[in-house]
Amino acid sequence: MTPVELMKRLKLFLEEQTREMIIGPSRLRPNVYLVDLPPRAAGDYEEETDLPLNQMDSDERWPFIIVTWSESEDDTARESQVGFVFGSHGQGEAGHMDLLHLMETVRTQLLRETYEGWPCRIERPLNMGMHDEQADPYWTGWMTTTWIMPTIEEEVWKDVY
Repeated sequence: MTPVELMKRLKLFLEEQTREMIIGPSRLRPNVYLVDLPPRAAGDYEEETDLPLNQMDSDERWPFIIVTWSESEDDTARESQVGFVFGSHGQGEAGHMDLLHLMETVRTQLLRETYEGWPCRIERPLNMGMHDEQADPYWTGWMTTTWIMPTIEEEVWKDVY
């Protein structure tokens, strides 16, 4: 399994696990993205502002989970670092608690899964936290995970020297 395949599989897994969740005052299901947030939907613009009038208060991409890859180490097995970025929208304590709930849900689902049929497994510890700077009502956090995958074995060279 390559890091790309792992990221795609994690995206599908998280979409399934968060299908019944509702987050924030708008009671939305979390979006799951690979690598980064997509661009915002374009609408009708006024000349005085760079944002559509109907989108100045909301962003259709929130709440979200972004799946990212950061690095791999290849020894007897391949260890890949996969990160997650979380975002929720909500005022004050409610926004903070929604973000924490989303992060904890993902953590418990990742640790609970048996990964039967997956050619990799998760390894502890999972590290997570919230970013130092928060722009209320937008809250963000992060999680890093380590995944153990099979590595490539060196093949015997034929007709060498």
